[in-house]
Amino acid sequence: MAESSILMLKARDLLATPNHEGLAIVVDKLFMDRETDEYKSANALYDFCVDKFANLLTLKLLKVYVCSSSNELVRSRSIYLLSETLTLFRSRSYEFSRVSLYEIKPLLISCLTMQETREADIKSLRRVVSFVTYNVMMLDNSGWDELSECILELAINEPLKAFHIFIDLPRVDEKFIYRFMERILEEAEKVLLNPEEDRIEDWGLALQTIVKMGIQILDSEMKIDLIKNLLCVLVKSASELVEKGMEEFLLRGLEDLERFLSRDKNLHNYSTAQCNFVSVFMFKIRELGTHTNEAAKKINRLIKSDNNPAIKTSPSLIQQQPQEKQDSVLERGMAELAKSLTECEVDWMHTPEA
Repeated sequence: MAESSILMLKARDLLATPNHEGLAIVVDKLFMDRETDEYKSANALYDFCVDKFANLLTLKLLKVYVCSSSNELVRSRSIYLLSETLTLFRSRSYEFSRVSLYEIKPLLISCLTMQETREADIKSLRRVVSFVTYNVMMLDNSGWDELSECILELAINEPLKAFHIFIDLPRVDEKFIYRFMERILEEAEKVLLNPEEDRIEDWGLALQTIVKMGIQILDSEMKIDLIKNLLCVLVKSASELVEKGMEEFLLRGLEDLERFLSRDKNLHNYSTAQCNFVSVFMFKIRELGTHTNEAAKKINRLIKSDNNPAIKTSPSLIQQQPQEKQDSVLERGMAELAKSLTECEVDWMHTPEA
């Protein structure tokens, strides 16, 4: 009891003060040798804050990130720690309060618009954005137009950062996507159709962006023509790589796509239409090469496998509509998509793999 009271006092002192330096010191100590007294003390305090003051801790870590531009190490550690903590929150089905979201949202936008962000920090930020967006969808009916506008700005000025943020988003409505869709797809297509040997990660990121756009659109009422256009871009980029003797480049991109889909599908519970979109893409590139065929089959098996029930899935705005409307939207989308498939495509999508 005495220890708990001491931790409570320390936690309140740490989080209530406007100064962020105290938390920055705790963050640094959490990256020390775990056998040291400094680490053990900091870890006990941090765990207490996670359990008792999740909203305040999130705000404070974001402030550490924003205010530590002169100390890149503290900045990177703070956002990495927050991304790991929010992953824990998701597994516990934790949700932010509405009041805290009003403060978190603009602060997170400030984080996204900071210049010269390290790639490791962007990867942490995108997971933070994903969880906060999930909470906004659950708790805030007014949505998050500022994030949509921010992604548009990033797509114009820092397209790779925009790709990162977009691909980890939970399901959002078409109004949110429409604001930046044209520009982000334009930038992703540029990267896909102009591959550079030393920029394989960028190419893979653009590939994931266009695939994720198809997945998002199939959960909305947007026209199926957009899906067909996305498939054309995806297939064209893959075909041109093989024609240039760059199949190995394509395979590395598909490996990254497989890892992305494995996590995203489990996290966001893809519909049948969304799974079939990915399967159609895999079908259309299966004959580009022997190794590509194997990679396509592997992704197809993944996309047809059952979701992991242990992972909490995110809601979509469609899921919040009456069941009859959900069914009509998805069935209409699949019916239109099916029209573009040959019988052999449908057979390949549904034939069990050995």
